[in-house]
Amino acid sequence: MSARTTKSRISCIRVQQASTRPRQNCAKHLTFCLFCIAHAGVRTIFCGHYHRNAGGFDEGLEVVVTSAIGAQLGEDKSGLRVVRVLENEIKHDYYDLKNIPTNVKLKS
Repeated sequence: MSARTTKSRISCIRVQQASTRPRQNCAKHLTFCLFCIAHAGVRTIFCGHYHRNAGGFDEGLEVVVTSAIGAQLGEDKSGLRVVRVLENEIKHDYYDLKNIPTNVKLKS
């Protein structure tokens, strides 16, 4: 990472597998995209609608998958994720529908 000041950036992209592309090529393309994203300074990717919470880390890049609000495939309860974009970090918490906070602390 360079010595310049790190700023938070928020982008929305939609990735969809093309039905005409063989799966092996999709995996190579996705791997290349993740490499480019990580080397561009992105530290967190948020995804959704997997019907369970999931995620992981790879060389400083965190992928956060938030469950769908409806039917669940795992043990997670229906809920939502609160994401806070702070000066030097991104924090996130998942709340099931019965435990959504009425207030969210916006500063660390």
